[in-house]
This record gives sequence, C-alpha cells and structure tokens, in this order.
Amino acid sequence: MKRSLVGLTVALIVLVPASLFGQPPRAGYYLTVQPIQVRNDDGSNASTVVFYESETDKIWRQAGIDVRFLSQNTYNSTAHNTIDNNAEFSAMVSGAGHGQNADATVLNAWYVDQINPSPTDTTYGIAYVDANGAAFDGSAISAYNGGVGRLDTVAHETGHNLGLDHNTYGAGGANNLMTTGSDRNVPSSLADITPDGSMSQLTNAQITEVMNSPFVKGALQQVDLAAKTVTEGVKPEDMANFLVAGGGTVTVQNVQYFGANNASGKFSGGSGRIDSFDAGVILTSGSAANAFGPNDSDSTSTDNGLVGTPLLDPFTTGTTYDASILSFDFIPTGNKVTFQYVFASDEYNEYAGSQFNDVFGFFVNGINQAVIPGTTTPVAINNVNWFTNTASYVNNSPWGGGPDPVPAGSLRDIEYDGLTTVFALESPVNPGVVNHIDLAIADVGDHVWDSAVFIEEGTFETVVEPGTPPGATPADPLLPTFTPPGGGFGFGFDPLPGFTFIDPVMAIGYDYRILSGPWFTSFVLPVLPFNTTYDLYLFDALLGDFALETTVDAGLAYSFASPVNLFRIWGIDPQNMLDPADPLAFPTGLTFETLEPVQMTMTPHAIPELSSFVIWSGLGAIGLLVCGLRRRRRQS
Repeated sequence: MKRSLVGLTVALIVLVPASLFGQPPRAGYYLTVQPIQVRNDDGSNASTVVFYESETDKIWRQAGIDVRFLSQNTYNSTAHNTIDNNAEFSAMVSGAGHGQNADATVLNAWYVDQINPSPTDTTYGIAYVDANGAAFDGSAISAYNGGVGRLDTVAHETGHNLGLDHNTYGAGGANNLMTTGSDRNVPSSLADITPDGSMSQLTNAQITEVMNSPFVKGALQQVDLAAKTVTEGVKPEDMANFLVAGGGTVTVQNVQYFGANNASGKFSGGSGRIDSFDAGVILTSGSAANAFGPNDSDSTSTDNGLVGTPLLDPFTTGTTYDASILSFDFIPTGNKVTFQYVFASDEYNEYAGSQFNDVFGFFVNGINQAVIPGTTTPVAINNVNWFTNTASYVNNSPWGGGPDPVPAGSLRDIEYDGLTTVFALESPVNPGVVNHIDLAIADVGDHVWDSAVFIEEGTFETVVEPGTPPGATPADPLLPTFTPPGGGFGFGFDPLPGFTFIDPVMAIGYDYRILSGPWFTSFVLPVLPFNTTYDLYLFDALLGDFALETTVDAGLAYSFASPVNLFRIWGIDPQNMLDPADPLAFPTGLTFETLEPVQMTMTPHAIPELSSFVIWSGLGAIGLLVCGLRRRRRQS
C-alpha cells in the first residue's frame, strides 16, 4: 500500500455525468469516516470539527458513494494538536490509542488546532494517498471565504485516502475535486457542486480508481427471503456478476447502479416463493426488504423520494418515480443473450388497469426486450394481470381486489399481491464487441405501492443462434487451416459481413499416457514466462476422470509415490501463447521404471483443442509426430 503524504492547500477538472438526465443519482457504495477531535493534554483547546456533510456527500455521489460520518471520538495530546511536519502527522496516525476506529476499513480524520503553522500560507488538510488517515485544521476550514467555509476540503482529503492524487486520473483542471488547493475552484455553496454547478467534479478515471479502494464498501442489500433477513454489503458489480452464467460467455464491465441503496441487491431463498429459482438479483421501486412474506398487506410501500427515468417513459402515460436501474457493458462470445426473471407488485390486483401502471424494462443496446412472451407488449401492471394475459399471471392476494382471494394455505410466502410466471428474455447482441444493458423499474403515478423484478442468478449468458456460420462469433471462431513457411498459424476463408473471428490454438495443458512399456516415475516441467507452477492431475478409476493431486513447481523434479501410466499437467497460462503444434513448446523431462523401450502419447489441451502428439521413445530420446487439427472446443 502506498503511504505518500499530500498536504492540502486547496480541488477539481472535467466531467462525468454518470447518469441520464432526470434519472436518480448514482449509488451502491458507502464509506465511513471517524472524526477525531484533538485537544490538549488537559482537555483544553479543543479543535474545531467541521464535516460539511451535505457537500461532501454530494461530491462523492458522483461515484455512487454515500459518505457516513460517525459520532466524534476525542484524543488528548498537546503535542499532536499542532502538526508541524509529516513526521508528526505519521506519528499521530500510526500510534495506538489516538482515537482511531477499531474497524480498519473506517477512515480516521483527526481535527487539530493547526497544521504546518506559517505566517503566509494556510494548510487546511493533510492525508495519506491510498492509505488510512487525514488531518484537518477545522478553524481554518470554517473561517475560509468569510466564514462560508472551505466546503470541499473533507471530500478532497478523502479522495487522497481512496487513492487519488493531484496529478493523475484527470486531476489538474480548476473544477476537478483533486486538483491542488491553490489551483482549484472552491464551491461557496451546495449549488456550486456538480451536477447543479460546475465545481468539485470527478472524472470517470478517478471514479474507477476509488472503486478499488478497500475503504469503499457495498451499500446494496443482501435479502434472504427464507430467513427474512436483510444485510448491507452488496456492490453493483456483485449484482451484475451474480447474473452471469459460468463458462465465460459474457464479460461484464463498467457497472453502475442508480436509485436508492435500500431498493436493490441480491436475494436468496426464492424457491417456492418467487417460482422455481432460488437466488438472483432484485430491483424494486421501494425497499428490497419489503419482499418478505407472509403477504399481510395489500399496500406495502417505501417512498424513496427519487425521480423516475426517461428510459421507461415510452411504456406508460404517467410520470415515473423511485426508479432503480442497473446498467453495465458486456462483451458476449455469442450473438444472442438470454436470462430469466419474474415481475411482482403490490399494485396488484386493485390497481390493474389504472394510472398506477408500474413498469420495468430490460434495454439491450437501447431496445426494450422485457416483453410478454409471444408479444411485443412491455411488461407492466396494466399489461399482465388477472384479466389481461392471464396465463402469465399468478394471483397472490388474500384480499381479492378483483379475482377471488387466494386461500391462506395457497399463498406464496412473499409480500407482493401478484406476480408473473417466469419469463425468459432473449435478445440479439453484437458478438465480440461492447454491448450495453439497462435493467430498470419504477413506480408510475406516485411513489407508493412497491413493485419488484427478480432476475435469476447465472442465467445471463450468450449463445450462438442456430444457423450462424462459423467465424461469425468468438464462441465459434475459424481455426487455423495451414502452417505458413515461417511458422505461426495460417487461415484461409471467405470474409463474413461484419467481423470474422479467428482463433489461434494455444496449449493450456498436456496428458501423458503410456501405451506400452515401463510406467512414469517422475517428471520435470519447463519454466515459462507466465508459469512457475502447474497443476498435476492423476486419473481416478473410481471417478472415471482426472482428479487434482497437487501443485508442482516448474524446473523441479517431482516423483510419483508409485509409478503411473497416465497423468495430466494443467494450468498453462494462455499468455505464454504456446503453440501445440510446436515440438519445442513444452519440453518435459521424464523417468521410467526401467530402461526398456516406451511407446506413449503426449496430448495437448488447447483453446481450441487439438488431436494428440504421438511420442515414440527408446532409451532417453523423445521425438514428436504432430497429427492434424480437429474443430473441437476446449473441454472443461
């Protein structure tokens, strides 16, 4: 961890509106600050403690971070009530019992009488970069600008603790939060701060950097529908990655969440309550915790006091409120994306067909794909209910409100009065390049009566549409067809419209098998640029498959406990770019039970996979015969 010091004599640059106009603020994260008031040894000369909490919180809302200030601690030390140099600052921060919070992820902020006293210059704050600890001259900060106060100082020094300095990630302009104090425009009011004003801006690069800080934690909800518990700690990235299926068909990046922190997160315990799926992501127009059953209210509601979103305006005639939006970019290997979801609401049943037409949408590259199966109709209260598209609706109301009440023994253990059956989303995407998705839900007509959408974990994946020609997607690239005279991989093909995807073969492991002769007793593997260890697998006859035995060091001999006739080496880093057709790519030293002739194979596992190398060995000499390529994908 870096522990460089940055003194504040004044922060800010260019831009980063992180949301569409009119949408709720970016959210999903929080950090906690522990203020510490320093006093003299006898408790006198207490320092001035100023947070400017509204200003600090508004500044960091650009990154979706809620700044939480704890009740102040005190620390009596005449010596540390004046900080004359960096050494004294470091001694105060690192010393035990100096008022610090016991939680190492809470930022400690000491307020002292003076920092670096000088008749000509004023130092308002000092902080570590990318480490815990800052000090403030509260009197100087509060006296600034005729008593208005230096409103961005706490936010600026917090930025240092989160890894930002005065010169990188876009700092330097007069309106950037992290520009040095003497060159930065300091806001005189809350209205001066972006997005209402132009000051105290953060760049996208700065926001990306602070997201890596251990002091920034997830503010979204983890909801257990079975245990009926809710805890904080989910980040927007956690939500997006929770949706993604295994197998690497989708790469997620640039995740953002807009809305209230209490409204969304991850859920578990959904089986039998929502439908067949147990876990996933929940987005609501109220509170995620309101999903808990039993259904004992026909008007469960949380008013978050937020605006709606223009994304959903085309699908309703009313005004949207309390929007929750999960947005991210993704790179698919296939040309179609899929996932599964259920929509639920307490607007059912009595407000179906009214102006309170709560709505949501899943926008893939700007086009809404959340439609009732077999139609182009958006999913909303008025479009799927007890009298419209009834085959897709599940009544869960003991009060009726239109249809007959559901008997108590037949109610699902969830609060919402109605919900849809499981809907499957399918949408065309552009393979191998960046695509974008917005998952959005909002109240319509007013802020009350919650609605929710549950999206099943692990169902967000891409597939290749039947009939798609080879080479049209990264999931089915064209493989090499010949070896050029100078080496490498040769391709011959007719180009496709758009991108044509090709894929050279790279070895990621080898199987070693005795066909006849003495068995293996030991081996030594090469040291590669991106490998100093490998995984050794032995064949387990009971399992009928390979099982991990141990990790072995490259360049060091490994002896088997007893001779084996089959083993696998796995974990060759693709960055080594090993050509499986290269006889010199992975020289392996082997010893055998005896010095009798051996016939064996060495089979490369590659991306994509090749056929075997056949090795014919006499006393010590090993030669390679390379067989032809097969169009086959890597086996997991």
